[in-house]
Amino acid sequence: MRKAKGRKFYVVLGLVVVAAFGIVLYLNLRPDNGYRSAIPRDAKAVMVLDFTQTAQNLGFTVKDLMLHYNKMSNTGVDFTKPLYGFVAQNGNMGLVASVANAEQLDENLRSMGFETETRRGLIWCVIGNFVMSHDDEKVLVMGPTTINMSQDLYEQMAELMIQGSSESDILVSLDEQPGEIKLYTHADVLPESVTEQIAMHLPEGADLSKVEVKAAVGVTNKKVTFEANLDFADDRLRDYFVEFNKSFHPINGRLLNLAPADPVFWACANIEGDHHLELMRHYKRLRPMLAALNTQLDADQIINAIEGDVSVSIPILSLNKLHALVLAELKNTEFSEEAMLEWKGEEWQSGICRNADRRGGRLYFVSNDAALASKAGSLGSSVAYQQLKDEIVGCVFFASINLSKMLYAVTPYAMMFSSSPKLYETLDALDRLNIKMKDCTHFNIELNLKKDIRRLVL
Repeated sequence: MRKAKGRKFYVVLGLVVVAAFGIVLYLNLRPDNGYRSAIPRDAKAVMVLDFTQTAQNLGFTVKDLMLHYNKMSNTGVDFTKPLYGFVAQNGNMGLVASVANAEQLDENLRSMGFETETRRGLIWCVIGNFVMSHDDEKVLVMGPTTINMSQDLYEQMAELMIQGSSESDILVSLDEQPGEIKLYTHADVLPESVTEQIAMHLPEGADLSKVEVKAAVGVTNKKVTFEANLDFADDRLRDYFVEFNKSFHPINGRLLNLAPADPVFWACANIEGDHHLELMRHYKRLRPMLAALNTQLDADQIINAIEGDVSVSIPILSLNKLHALVLAELKNTEFSEEAMLEWKGEEWQSGICRNADRRGGRLYFVSNDAALASKAGSLGSSVAYQQLKDEIVGCVFFASINLSKMLYAVTPYAMMFSSSPKLYETLDALDRLNIKMKDCTHFNIELNLKKDIRRLVL
């Protein structure tokens, strides 16, 4: 009996040793993200910037960047690990990073004229309106603050620095998202003046704190992409956006051939006019505009007759005048005379034209340019949009801005930047900005460049 008990004891002891060894092994081999524990678990917004992944996408390492920018290599901060920014519940902004060398960090601060002191086993420093605290593992910066608020901020930061290694659900969500720069936030993180304006157009009592925004930025040599998704924990907002989406349909692409050759700006959406008119009346600021339009022409009749793609083109951009052409596919309905604007010199003109690419297809056009109005419905030569056809068709909204054309149009003396070669080179590298929406809660923005980003950052 004693031998049996002895064997059980050693078996249990062996299991305890194995478990302890496993825990020690896990703690030593797991990714070292302990510095993230300084991020508030109830943060309103968290952003992460992964220098390592960004550098790899561009074809070099973080060390290459740090060697090029000497100030980065001498900070004592470990830029090979992600950098985290956040907005706390009280509105304070913060930054959390991993420490590579605490002594070097202190020395660097003192060399810049900042005094450091030790309190509660942490090193503290005041940098303008912000407070910094660090230990051997992590550095936390928060602010802005005032003399009256500094003690409260100090207490808050001290608690964050020692709150332990557990992490918030926000960080888990960020880890699951693709991208090198990622953001998770709630819509109420915006300034109150902005949220008040947004709330005016939403259902009464809608809670913006229940609108989740997930965004990510990806970087490659000649492209920067931004994606954002909205999720709603508020049923009123979810139902509202479901209804809002019903007024938009996937772009069919029938107006692609009618876009002027490589315009400065081109946008397209596919709308159901009568449904869209009801939504426009819902917006308090649009109601007076619709009323004013209806004194000049029968705007309600025009909007109700739209069914299909609607495009806006700005072929020429100058400081003196904005030349624009609007085209809209129509239902088979007749228009009254009140639905047409008269051509009066430089004022707007509207009318009905035929789509040269579709037999029997009718279009409603509006333009403030006599030449554009005379060519409304004619085949264009927009090679750029024909190449993007697969990306455009199926979206509910697409817009493209030729940045190089726009910049040279609004800054005719762009060569004045030649005194700053790097700035001029950056402007000259810009190509096109494309905005795509799968629906009204999913956004994709692409910035295309003519030159490699590596040439601009090194």
